[in-house]
Amino acid sequence: MTDKPEEYATRAAVAPAAEGTHASEPAFLSDTRAFYDTIAADYDAHFGDTLATRPVDRSVLAAFAELVRSAGGGPVLDAGCGPGRVTAHLAGLGLEVSGLDLSPGMVRLARAAHPGVRYETGALGRLPVADGALAGLVAWYSLIHTPWERLPEVFAEFRRALAPGGLLLAAFQVGAEPLRLERPFGHEVSLDFRRLDPEEVAGLLRRAGFSERSRLVRAALESLGEGVPQAFLILRADEEPAPAPAQLPALPPQLRQTVLDGPDARALAEFYRRLLGLRYRPGDEPPAAGAPDPLGADWLVLQDASGIPRLAFQQVDRWKPPTWPGGPRPAQLHLDLTVGTAAELQAQHERVTALGARLLADRSTDPEEPLRVYADPAGHPFCVFVRPTTGR
Repeated sequence: MTDKPEEYATRAAVAPAAEGTHASEPAFLSDTRAFYDTIAADYDAHFGDTLATRPVDRSVLAAFAELVRSAGGGPVLDAGCGPGRVTAHLAGLGLEVSGLDLSPGMVRLARAAHPGVRYETGALGRLPVADGALAGLVAWYSLIHTPWERLPEVFAEFRRALAPGGLLLAAFQVGAEPLRLERPFGHEVSLDFRRLDPEEVAGLLRRAGFSERSRLVRAALESLGEGVPQAFLILRADEEPAPAPAQLPALPPQLRQTVLDGPDARALAEFYRRLLGLRYRPGDEPPAAGAPDPLGADWLVLQDASGIPRLAFQQVDRWKPPTWPGGPRPAQLHLDLTVGTAAELQAQHERVTALGARLLADRSTDPEEPLRVYADPAGHPFCVFVRPTTGR
């Protein structure tokens, strides 16, 4: 069904005015509720206990539980609990925990399977708790259906519900491209699953009044159907709450990727893929030999191992390469790549030229900043230099 099973339990953000009142709620909430109500029974039967096969995930939950207990304990809310397995697991670790989910169908399953734990219906953006009532809050893959622009509201609500010093655990898939799930188990429903950048999420949480305690990003367990890395953040609620979202300045735009133009997008992408050890965005890989390559003649994206886009390549018909360091066309943009030692600089010189780059300038013997400047196959300059002890 997906590349991350059980933890996709119903995920939403800003709640309706009251439980059972959905007329004026945002469409993403209605869509999420309808999706999970429709597939609840099949979903629960299909995925089972995913924690049993994920020891790293269990260790994160155990660390969170120990931190809450060592801080004196208190009520914990699993916000977006789905069929309730993570909630019950936390109860088994000694926490005073309850579960909340947008989908009534999921809540019914949770109550039937775990009668000793309290579950109720609700949404992340309006938690049914008093200010500062919680010692801990878990958002275990419960942010993935919330639009990015609504996350500050959700995080402000998390901070409102947590006591100063309370702990937040957030888990989510890492990446930039959403996953669109169509007709799961044959049902006529569909939904987007959003991947997130850990640094961007941590930044929003800091603005909401949290301090980061720990961060873990583990590799995808491909044998279990995962397609991207998984992130886990544990944060502590600050003593003073942050300003309400309406009082915060607008968030700055996020840098998505650097785009390089060239006469052959595929050739340029292959050069940087091999040079930097990046990988193609799913769907952008080269076709079989002799097959048409329409994307390779238009637009390609390279990602890092976490699924974050780093470089994109756009094919243009009338390409004129930079003539740096002289001539009529300056570089206008270049990439800086670093190595640790002069020996590595020499080793990279052999790699870079073997891949098709052309040496433009050689300052490898400079005692202060050894470097070489190259032109990539399309003519863009880039530098490889020995990493300085102070920032450049």
